[in-house]
Amino acid sequence: MALVDAEYISILVSVGSNGRVSDGGVFAANGISSYVEESLSTLEKTSLPGRNLPVPNVIVADVTVPLKPYLLKPFPYNSEGYKRTFNFRLGYIY
Repeated sequence: MALVDAEYISILVSVGSNGRVSDGGVFAANGISSYVEESLSTLEKTSLPGRNLPVPNVIVADVTVPLKPYLLKPFPYNSEGYKRTFNFRLGYIY
């Protein structure tokens, strides 16, 4: 499992987990989640380009990672309407 920034530069990489452990299990068990929570709590909210409203820093995760306040993850695969649009803009196309 790896954590990369918006420019695909590796921030954190974890290897060596058992193959049958889910991504959510790896995320919770090896310290990635605690590292992320500590790191994001120290960052200030910033505004998006062309906007004045500050927004929190978040991480885009896969569907297998448990939902947390700092994680964005796609809606289930069979979603339609605005949920499908959200998934598309998040980068998930199915």
